[in-house]
Amino acid sequence: MNALKEKDIIISDYTTGDPFVDAGNLALQALTKRFPDKNIFDLIKFVSDIYVDTWKGKINSLYLNSKITNPAFRGEAKKTETMKLFENYLTHENDNISLKHCRICGEKSILFTTGRDSLCLSGSGAFVNFHHSHEKGLQLCAFCITKLFFLPMIVIYLGGNLAIIDFNSDSLKKFWLKETLNKNVDKKGRNISEGILKYKYSNPVNAIFNMASDIITEDPSELKDESLLLYHFTNFGASPLCDIYSIPNPVFKYMNYVINHCSRDWYIFVNRYYLIKKSKWDAENQYWLKSGRTPEKIEKNDYLNNHNIVFERLISNKTILPLLCRFFKELSSNHKQNLNILIADRYVMEVLKMRKEQVNLIKKIANVVYEIANNEGNLKKYLTRFEGASKAYQLRHVLLKVIKQNYIKGNKEPVCRLDEYVDYLFPDGQYWGEVRDMLLIYLYEKMHDEGIKIEADDQESEIAETENITLTSI
Repeated sequence: MNALKEKDIIISDYTTGDPFVDAGNLALQALTKRFPDKNIFDLIKFVSDIYVDTWKGKINSLYLNSKITNPAFRGEAKKTETMKLFENYLTHENDNISLKHCRICGEKSILFTTGRDSLCLSGSGAFVNFHHSHEKGLQLCAFCITKLFFLPMIVIYLGGNLAIIDFNSDSLKKFWLKETLNKNVDKKGRNISEGILKYKYSNPVNAIFNMASDIITEDPSELKDESLLLYHFTNFGASPLCDIYSIPNPVFKYMNYVINHCSRDWYIFVNRYYLIKKSKWDAENQYWLKSGRTPEKIEKNDYLNNHNIVFERLISNKTILPLLCRFFKELSSNHKQNLNILIADRYVMEVLKMRKEQVNLIKKIANVVYEIANNEGNLKKYLTRFEGASKAYQLRHVLLKVIKQNYIKGNKEPVCRLDEYVDYLFPDGQYWGEVRDMLLIYLYEKMHDEGIKIEADDQESEIAETENITLTSI
C-alpha cells in the first residue's frame, strides 16, 4: 500500500461526528483487535464473505446499488468487484491530482465521489443540487469510505428500520460492540448467522430505554456523564429517513440512580404505564390482567412494544410527576407493598432541578398537613382539596388554609416562613403543579407508613387514569 498507510486506517481513533463513519470505525477497530494477523484487505474480505455468502447480500437498507446489493453482480463477482474497488481506493497513487479536504473527516487527501451506494442518507447523482458545486456525490477520502464498509457489522434491525447509537463514552462502545459486532462474529463462527441482527424491541422509544437499563445494570461503576442518542434510519429505496431519539444526561443519571437503589420500584412503576387495550392493572399484585369474566395475567413479552407513557414523557421532556402521584396513591392503599420515595425525590432533583431546600420544605408541609388532618379525623377532606387544585391559585388557597389552621391549633412552629414560601416553595420558574404532586406523594407515603387506607375523591384532579390517557396528551 503506497498512497495510504494501512495502520492509519486501522488504529485511527479519530471521531468525525458522523454516526455512520464513527460506527464503522468502531467495528473496524474491534475486528483489528480480534484478528491481529489480518491486514485491512483481509478484513474487507472477511466481512465481504459474511455479506455475500452468509447474509446473501441482504444489506439493501444500508447500501443502495452497491457492488454487493446491485443485481448486476452475482455470486463471486460481488466480492471480486468489491475487492477491486477497495484496492483502487487504498492504493491509489497521486498522479498529479490535487489533494482536497474530505467532507467528513476534514483530512487532506485524494477524494472519491460517494453516494447512497456506500454512505447512508447522502443523496445521489440524480439530484445535482443536493451537493455543493453540483457534485455527483459527497467527496470522501479512502479512510472514511473504508470505515463505512464495516457498518453492517455494527447496526441492528429495530422494527422495520436500522439503528445505531452515538458512542460518547467507552462504556457505550463496550455495550454496543457486545450487542452487535461480537454477536455477529460469534454467529458466523457457529454457522448460525442469517443477516443483520434483529433487536428484541421494535418500538424505538422503548428500545432506547431498555438499552439504557442494560448499560446501567452491566457496569454502573464506569458510568459518568453519559447521555444516549439513538439513530433509527433506513437508506432503502425511495424513502430514506432518520429519526433521532435521545435520553439526555439528567434523565440518564436519574435512571442510573433508581436502577441501582430501588430497581424493583422503578420497574413496577414503568410496567404500570404501558398502554394495553382491554386490560386492567392489578395494583395489589402489580401486573396487567386481561379484561373479562376470568381475568388472566398478561406476560411482559406481550406488551414490550406497546406505547409506554413514562418513556414517552421522559423522552419528550415532559414531567412524569402526575404518573408518580397516581402510582403512589395506588400503593398507599395496598399495604402489601413497600414504598420507596427515592424514585420521586431523585426525579425532581435530578431532572426537574428542584433544590434540596424546596424538597425538604414540601416534606415539612406534608407532615403538618397530615398531623392536622389526622387530629381532625378527616384526612380525606385534605386529600380531596389538594387533588382538586387544578389551578395555581387553588393550591395556594389550600395551603393558606393549612397555614391558618396550624396557627389556630397553637402549634409553635409555622407551616413555612415567608422567605421559605417565596424562595423555596414557589421560586421563579417553578411549575406550581410539581409542588402539588410532591405534596400528595409525601402524604400517600405517610398514609402507607401509618397503615391508613382511604379512597380519596379525585374527580377534580388532573392526575389522569392510565386507561384514559391518550397519546395526544403525552
